[in-house]
Amino acid sequence: MKAARVIRYDESLNPPQIPHYPPPQRRQRPQSKPRTNLHKTLALESLTKIGVNLCLAGVAIVTLLHQLPQQKQQEIKLQEINTEVNKVQARVNLLQDNLSRYFDPTTSSEVMQEQTHLVLPNHQEIVINETTKK
Repeated sequence: MKAARVIRYDESLNPPQIPHYPPPQRRQRPQSKPRTNLHKTLALESLTKIGVNLCLAGVAIVTLLHQLPQQKQQEIKLQEINTEVNKVQARVNLLQDNLSRYFDPTTSSEVMQEQTHLVLPNHQEIVINETTKK
């Protein structure tokens, strides 16, 4: 405990000086908003979120609807391209077969005969005229 301080003074003199201490301050509690305001705020926030999400969903649906015709056109183009690729692939296969035949040493004499219409010396060419046929 603290020792009390005794102040002695003469009454004829000035009154004693009492030390002035500020009164202890109470902590002020923040004033809470009424519950109805809190509920209204939460409801407004939720409605705003729902509204924004509905707008975004609407934009997404409209965008998808605009993309459907473009997708159909692209599918048609893809089918046309696939058809052309199949045609070209058949031609490529034929040319590859011919190429391997042309460079095959065993068939080189046959290919030369086909290309130049020349006959080997040990072969005879036979020509049939249709006028001699009866």
